[in-house]
Amino acid sequence: MRGILPYMVCGAIVTVVGGAFAKSGSHVVTAQMRANALANVDRYEWAADQQQAAIRAAQPYVEMSDEALWRMVPSQWVPRNCGVHNGNGVGCANCGKEILNVREPQMYMRYAYDRAEHPWKLKCKNCGTLFPSNDYGAFHRSGLDDRGEFDPERADKGLLHNPEHPDPNDPDHMLWVDDGYGLAYSGETLTIIAHYTYSLWRECINATRALAHAWTVTGDPIYAHKAGVLLSRFADIYPNIDYQGFVAANGWGISDGGSKKGHDPRSDLGDADGIEALVGLRRGLRADARG
Repeated sequence: MRGILPYMVCGAIVTVVGGAFAKSGSHVVTAQMRANALANVDRYEWAADQQQAAIRAAQPYVEMSDEALWRMVPSQWVPRNCGVHNGNGVGCANCGKEILNVREPQMYMRYAYDRAEHPWKLKCKNCGTLFPSNDYGAFHRSGLDDRGEFDPERADKGLLHNPEHPDPNDPDHMLWVDDGYGLAYSGETLTIIAHYTYSLWRECINATRALAHAWTVTGDPIYAHKAGVLLSRFADIYPNIDYQGFVAANGWGISDGGSKKGHDPRSDLGDADGIEALVGLRRGLRADARG
């Protein structure tokens, strides 16, 4: 197969974790394989192109601080849903069914996710409106506990209003407000924040893969370090992720492998994609340290 290396997260992380671990290197992507990759970069244009593509994919996460990466991973009580419209498909809360002018195979794809440009917002691809109207990021921060996990009981409910209509007597005071469980529009609930969180989970998983890949094809330890930050946070967060807590109760869609009991490690869909393998890898590193 033409390529620098088969891409695997395990090889990237295991090989660079440092002196605390008894093993000296990876048994998945070996030192010789990585040396071959770097030699190919020097010899072949296609290999150099692949290396540069890997570097570009990882660069946004390299530029983030370790704390920002750590805080990027959402916890259990930040609602998540793979869709936006769970009812009769009334359309965008601003432009209505004109959103259907955007040619996408699924309704949720008609909303753009961009964490860096519009944190805690989705953007209608037709009219450009950002949802929700409230600053959910501030609400989320107000509810963080000493572990950095969101607790809705701690969060400041006073932040749940449309800032363009601050007067509680204004009929639009709560227009397009989403507390995490969706905003009301024409008899339907649009799960804006829940879908944002679903997309954020996907980005966190893909970021770890991109960083691991970049380390594999460059040997630069900064990529493994950043991947390790995310991996460590996954191990903190993921054991508490529970399907029944609110996802199933609200009729929302998240992959659970059909178990109805939580995320299934056999499933490769939804926000469970790759997480069980990543958590298992961290456990594997600990076992490796014991020799």
